Amino acid sequence: MSKIISIWGSPGSGKTITATKIAYELATKTGQDTILLSNDLLTPVLPVLFPHLNKKDEEKSIGKVLLKPDITQNDILYNSIAISSKLPLIVTGYNYADNVMTYPQFKLEKATELLLQMSQMAQFVVIDCTSSVMNNELTTASLIQADIVFQLYKPEHRSEVFFASKRPLLENENFGYSKFIRIMRAGIGKKFQAANEMSTTAGIKYTLPYSFSLVHQYESAEVFQPLHDDSFNKVVKTIIEDVILSAD
Repeated sequence: MSKIISIWGSPGSGKTITATKIAYELATKTGQDTILLSNDLLTPVLPVLFPHLNKKDEEKSIGKVLLKPDITQNDILYNSIAISSKLPLIVTGYNYADNVMTYPQFKLEKATELLLQMSQMAQFVVIDCTSSVMNNELTTASLIQADIVFQLYKPEHRSEVFFASKRPLLENENFGYSKFIRIMRAGIGKKFQAANEMSTTAGIKYTLPYSFSLVHQYESAEVFQPLHDDSFNKVVKTIIEDVILSAD
């Protein structure tokens, strides 16, 4: 049975890079079809992850799929980028020049239709959500439809303030907020102290250590490569084993 896994959190908490690594590890470990979807229109993810797109790939966008009266799996595939013939992972999202004015607004039902089509295409659908909940229908649908939601914290007090402001919205039974799995993305220097304090107050279940290697991969657009950082890899693999692969 397929699983929809949503990665949501406070601004700057590392949602995109965490979603990317989880999707990559799932496809690598299981050999099962995996889709990585990014909802971000403020900073479209495709040119970030793939800075050297060819002309054909520059035209791909999840926005074009959401324009369709009826979404098909072929629409999704055509607007996705395959990592390689050896890795069962495709990536889709918004592209160069896409912004909030590029496409007409769509309703929650259309976003839900997209996710349901994706769940029929792949064993794992990993969604890089925006921090905004109610102003982004795709993020709203992703949190409602998700089998698993990872809630990412940044080791700063403002991250907890952000979640306090969103909690009244998410306590609606449609979201299953109490079941969100909280993950801390640790920083460096003094931020470790904040991480230790927040791990007790915010119910953090996992802490992803800071990784210079991961930062280098992201800045070099090499995130779909093995990461040579045992401490970070260990936590990601534990999350995948304990939460994703063991879930009913």
